[in-house]
Amino acid sequence: MRLGTLALATAALGGAACGHLDAAADPPALLVAPTAAVRTELGDALASAFNGRPVKLAPDALTASSLLIIEGPRTDRDLGGGVRRFRLLLRDSQCVLVAEAGDFERVLEGASCTPETTDD
Repeated sequence: MRLGTLALATAALGGAACGHLDAAADPPALLVAPTAAVRTELGDALASAFNGRPVKLAPDALTASSLLIIEGPRTDRDLGGGVRRFRLLLRDSQCVLVAEAGDFERVLEGASCTPETTDD
């Protein structure tokens, strides 16, 4: 049986904070000049969140928005109805990828991040 390809979309989140993420403690972050190694590390982290399934990333993933929305097969119960939301946070000078559902967290060891700013 052929597994559906996971696709990635990035989106900016405006307005209220989502879920239980504490923006004051761990502000949203953006990747700074991600290398091929960092993109591989990010892809590996996301594959781990999807039980080893590879995730196709846009080249600019997490460079313009701290939010990743990953859409998979609608029939896949492991994906929560097909869509999962991830956020990149800055915690103690480390880039940390977390699932907004609270069931996944991974430090991106090779990455450099900067706090995401909003145009208020």
